[in-house]
Amino acid sequence: ENANLDYFSKYEIEKMDELVKKYADPNKAEKENTDKICDDIHKDVRAYDVAYKKKKNSIIEYKDTFKNIFSKKECELSPIEENFLLYLH
Repeated sequence: ENANLDYFSKYEIEKMDELVKKYADPNKAEKENTDKICDDIHKDVRAYDVAYKKKKNSIIEYKDTFKNIFSKKECELSPIEENFLLYLH
C-alpha cells in the first residue's frame, strides 16, 4: 500500500524523495538509514528543525515553517506567508 502524501507540500515530497535516493542502502540497517534521513531533513525544513529541537518526536507546527512571520510588516510577507496568515483567520 502506498503512503498518503496529501498532507505534504510538493517541496517536502521532493525533499523526501532526494533523501531516500541519497540514503537508501540495502547493506545498512533500516534504523541507521532512518536516523540519517531524519537528521538530514531537519536541516532543510525549518518546521521540522524547530520541532526536533523542542523535543524529539514532538508535534510539528505549520507556523514554524516561517521565520518571524508574525512580526513582519504586510509589505514584507511573501505570497505563501500571506496565504498562511489568511488560513489562520
